[in-house]
Amino acid sequence: MLDNLSLFVQYPPLALDVVLNGLLIGAIFALAAYGMALVWGVLNIVNVVQGELVVLGGYVTFVAVQWGLPPLFGLPLSAAVMFCVGWLIYRAVIFRVVDATSSFPSSPPSACRS
Repeated sequence: MLDNLSLFVQYPPLALDVVLNGLLIGAIFALAAYGMALVWGVLNIVNVVQGELVVLGGYVTFVAVQWGLPPLFGLPLSAAVMFCVGWLIYRAVIFRVVDATSSFPSSPPSACRS
Protein backbone atom coordinates (compact mmCIF):
# COMPACT_ATOMS: atom_id res chain seq x y z
CA MET A 1 0.00 0.00 0.00
CA LEU A 2 2.73 2.46 0.93
CA ASP A 3 4.68 1.56 -2.21
CA ASN A 4 1.76 2.76 -4.30
CA LEU A 5 1.54 6.02 -2.37
CA SER A 6 5.26 6.63 -2.84
CA LEU A 7 4.62 6.72 -6.61
CA PHE A 8 2.69 9.95 -6.12
CA VAL A 9 5.66 11.51 -4.36
CA GLN A 10 8.17 10.27 -6.93
CA TYR A 11 6.02 11.20 -9.94
CA PRO A 12 3.90 14.32 -9.24
CA PRO A 13 2.32 14.32 -12.74
CA LEU A 14 0.85 10.91 -11.91
CA ALA A 15 -0.78 12.35 -8.79
CA LEU A 16 -2.19 15.25 -10.80
CA ASP A 17 -3.49 12.83 -13.43
CA VAL A 18 -5.23 10.66 -10.82
CA VAL A 19 -6.83 13.70 -9.15
CA LEU A 20 -8.06 15.15 -12.47
CA ASN A 21 -9.44 11.79 -13.64
CA GLY A 22 -11.27 11.40 -10.33
CA LEU A 23 -12.77 14.88 -10.60
CA LEU A 24 -13.88 14.35 -14.20
CA ILE A 25 -15.47 10.96 -13.51
CA GLY A 26 -17.16 12.43 -10.44
CA ALA A 27 -18.50 15.26 -12.61
CA ILE A 28 -20.04 12.74 -15.00
CA PHE A 29 -21.78 11.01 -12.09
CA ALA A 30 -22.93 14.38 -10.74
CA LEU A 31 -24.41 15.32 -14.13
CA ALA A 32 -26.31 12.03 -14.27
CA ALA A 33 -27.62 12.57 -10.74
CA TYR A 34 -28.55 16.17 -11.52
CA GLY A 35 -30.47 15.06 -14.60
CA MET A 36 -32.35 12.45 -12.58
CA ALA A 37 -33.19 15.00 -9.87
CA LEU A 38 -34.33 17.51 -12.48
CA VAL A 39 -36.67 15.04 -14.18
CA TRP A 40 -38.01 13.92 -10.81
CA GLY A 41 -38.57 17.48 -9.64
CA VAL A 42 -40.23 18.75 -12.82
CA LEU A 43 -42.26 15.76 -13.97
CA ASN A 44 -42.58 13.96 -10.63
CA ILE A 45 -41.47 10.76 -12.38
CA VAL A 46 -38.45 8.76 -11.25
CA ASN A 47 -36.48 8.20 -14.45
CA VAL A 48 -34.18 5.26 -13.78
CA VAL A 49 -33.04 5.26 -17.42
CA GLN A 50 -30.88 8.35 -16.83
CA GLY A 51 -27.67 6.38 -16.29
CA GLU A 52 -28.26 4.22 -19.34
CA LEU A 53 -28.75 7.31 -21.48
CA VAL A 54 -25.45 8.76 -20.23
CA VAL A 55 -23.66 5.51 -21.13
CA LEU A 56 -25.40 5.42 -24.51
CA GLY A 57 -24.21 8.97 -25.21
CA GLY A 58 -20.66 7.92 -24.40
CA TYR A 59 -21.02 4.93 -26.68
CA VAL A 60 -22.28 7.12 -29.54
CA THR A 61 -19.21 9.34 -29.11
CA PHE A 62 -16.94 6.28 -29.00
CA VAL A 63 -18.42 4.89 -32.22
CA ALA A 64 -18.13 8.28 -33.93
CA VAL A 65 -14.44 8.46 -33.01
CA GLN A 66 -13.91 4.87 -34.19
CA TRP A 67 -15.37 5.86 -37.56
CA GLY A 68 -12.68 8.52 -37.87
CA LEU A 69 -14.53 11.59 -36.63
CA PRO A 70 -12.43 13.84 -34.37
CA PRO A 71 -13.56 13.72 -30.71
CA LEU A 72 -14.51 17.41 -30.66
CA PHE A 73 -16.94 16.76 -33.52
CA GLY A 74 -18.12 13.51 -31.95
CA LEU A 75 -19.41 15.26 -28.83
CA PRO A 76 -21.89 17.58 -30.60
CA LEU A 77 -22.97 14.66 -32.77
CA SER A 78 -23.54 12.58 -29.65
CA ALA A 79 -25.52 15.41 -28.06
CA ALA A 80 -27.73 15.71 -31.15
CA VAL A 81 -28.29 11.95 -31.38
CA MET A 82 -29.09 11.70 -27.66
CA PHE A 83 -31.46 14.68 -27.92
CA CYS A 84 -33.39 12.79 -30.59
CA VAL A 85 -33.38 9.59 -28.51
CA GLY A 86 -34.55 11.48 -25.43
CA TRP A 87 -37.29 13.25 -27.39
CA LEU A 88 -38.50 9.91 -28.81
CA ILE A 89 -38.55 8.37 -25.33
CA TYR A 90 -40.45 11.38 -24.02
CA ARG A 91 -43.07 11.28 -26.79
CA ALA A 92 -43.45 7.49 -26.69
CA VAL A 93 -43.47 6.88 -22.94
CA ILE A 94 -43.20 9.82 -20.57
CA PHE A 95 -45.76 12.06 -22.29
CA ARG A 96 -48.36 9.29 -22.10
CA VAL A 97 -47.61 8.55 -18.45
CA VAL A 98 -47.86 12.21 -17.45
CA ASP A 99 -51.02 12.66 -19.52
CA ALA A 100 -52.62 9.56 -17.98
CA THR A 101 -51.80 10.58 -14.41
CA SER A 102 -52.96 14.18 -14.91
CA SER A 103 -56.54 13.00 -15.46
CA PHE A 104 -56.71 11.69 -11.87
CA PRO A 105 -57.54 14.32 -9.26
CA SER A 106 -54.93 14.74 -6.56
CA SER A 107 -57.53 15.43 -3.88
CA PRO A 108 -61.18 14.56 -3.49
CA PRO A 109 -63.66 17.18 -4.75
CA SER A 110 -64.92 17.87 -1.24
CA ALA A 111 -61.52 19.24 -0.27
CA CYS A 112 -61.79 21.96 -2.94
CA ARG A 113 -64.86 23.56 -1.39
CA SER A 114 -64.32 26.42 1.02
